[in-house]
Amino acid sequence: MNEQSEMPIPSSPGDGTAPQGLAPLTWSWAEGLVASLLMLCNLAPIWITDRFPSQNGPWFLLPTQMFREYHNPAFNYAENFVRNWRPIPHMLHDALVGIFASQIPLFTAERIVLTLQAFLFPWCVWRFLEVMAPGRRWMVYPAFLLFLSYPFFRGYHDYTLSLSLYFLTLSYWYPRRHSLTPGAVAILMVLSLLTYFAHLVVFGLLAGTIGWFLLFETGNFIRALRTTLLITGPTWLFTIEYLLANRQATWIDRSDTLFRPFYENLRSMVVEYFYSVSPLAAGLSAAAFACAIPWTLWQRRQQSAGERPAWSTLFKLPLATLMLFFFVFYFIAPYKIIGWHKANTRLLPLIYVLLLTLLARSISRTPSRRALWFLWTPVVAGAVCSSVLMCRQVVAMHAAVDDFVSGMHLVGRNPTLLRILVDNPAFGGIRPVTRAHDYYHLELGGVNPGSLPALSTLSVMQYREYPVEKNYPKYEGEMTDAEAQAILTRYPYVLVFGQEPVLDARLEAAGFDEIHSRGLFHLFRRRDVAAE
Repeated sequence: MNEQSEMPIPSSPGDGTAPQGLAPLTWSWAEGLVASLLMLCNLAPIWITDRFPSQNGPWFLLPTQMFREYHNPAFNYAENFVRNWRPIPHMLHDALVGIFASQIPLFTAERIVLTLQAFLFPWCVWRFLEVMAPGRRWMVYPAFLLFLSYPFFRGYHDYTLSLSLYFLTLSYWYPRRHSLTPGAVAILMVLSLLTYFAHLVVFGLLAGTIGWFLLFETGNFIRALRTTLLITGPTWLFTIEYLLANRQATWIDRSDTLFRPFYENLRSMVVEYFYSVSPLAAGLSAAAFACAIPWTLWQRRQQSAGERPAWSTLFKLPLATLMLFFFVFYFIAPYKIIGWHKANTRLLPLIYVLLLTLLARSISRTPSRRALWFLWTPVVAGAVCSSVLMCRQVVAMHAAVDDFVSGMHLVGRNPTLLRILVDNPAFGGIRPVTRAHDYYHLELGGVNPGSLPALSTLSVMQYREYPVEKNYPKYEGEMTDAEAQAILTRYPYVLVFGQEPVLDARLEAAGFDEIHSRGLFHLFRRRDVAAE
């Protein structure tokens, strides 16, 4: 590609014509350099510390560790938990970590799988672009900015993995949709099943997307439904079985649902997905991503009216109508459902990538190298600056977690722990010590009342008895002194982050001594345990 060779781009799919296949993978040195820089920006926060301190990371790692070490006599997991062999969703990332952890340390295994995700996401978006907008791969660069997101730092790594599988499945299905061979159907069944194991909601969106495209192309609902079920039908059997199993799940509170006003959803659409550990980094990433819009409009102005596709034509394509449907659904879907926050924000990365694809479709000529630098420069600058800011925050988050786990050497093996958060410091929108007590159980075994198996049908491990509070009650600050003492005395160790005079007095009355402190972390041990 050079400045003098602005070439027309072949007509794109999405309007009912079958694509001629993927464009060959030929990248100029400049494209490779830009992609490498963006990839390094995404990898730096993962590897800058010896563990990735996401908020829910240890919460999801613990069941993986329990499942692997279930019969290891060094741990007492089997005394408190049982394995869940049902084919549940939201486990693919954790299963991959478990496979790698059979050969390398657990935290290294986690970062390797996160690294694979960092490579997989832009590659799958590129494949999607090459199918939906052949020859327009330049729009993959802003997509790099979508990776280090709020869900990623929150620890929703099965969800982030499912996004890659969503675009990979569509990029495989679309060129073959008019001539599905048995082999292609089998591959699509496997891809849809993997998407289900990564995230149930994204699997539903994948099936709906396939049906949406088929309905627009055929105009026949029954035919579209039949073909969609051919591809995803076996996975729907797993889905139905899982939903039936959840009917009696005690952790599901169907009344805990919240809808947000329009203006809050609009504000969140601009900043919330990008806002992870640094507001400034979020602003830089969002601004750099948004540069794709004026850059596209500028490129369209370089073309004659006869060359560039009309917006009215573009917005009639299934690709555009799907984006608009997701956009509208984002505003009417609940922000919180059955207790899970940010439910509607799960649509945002799909909307963003569909927008990039539509922008790519709106340009009919390959931009010059000079024009591409006007896209690359803000994207790379935003990625580099936001990555540096995120790395600083990750180091600070890691230090907070280090404070929390600093008393591990003073806790006996297979402990029963109670965690009390007086303070829960936020780094941007992430609170890394929320689940930090699970690091103790990863290393030592034991049990606490708040591990992921409390959500019984969402974990590969389950407590032996429910409700969990029957054997492992939780402490609440509003309790009376007598109620608090009755609960505190059931635990040999109490992990406290922050300090509160009332709590200190209750721990003293319950027979606890503070045996260690570092920063905001305080470790208390019951005196009779010390005597033993």
